[in-house]
Amino acid sequence: MSLRSRFGSLLTFIVSFGSIFIKAGIAGMIFDNYHNIPIFADSDPTLLIIGLGLWIFDLPLIFWAMQLRDDF
Repeated sequence: MSLRSRFGSLLTFIVSFGSIFIKAGIAGMIFDNYHNIPIFADSDPTLLIIGLGLWIFDLPLIFWAMQLRDDF
């Protein structure tokens, strides 16, 4: 197994599992701060937008890391 393949495997693991903890923390902040029944009704949606952005940002990183892992 080459160094590049190992790096791709490690990067896939870090991106997949590390981002779960980041997003869980952001979701926790959102629900701690906004208790309204219509959630986000009168609140600033900044944290929600950041959380959604992280989900979208993860996909290309995961695919790139998987491709890097499978190249060699």
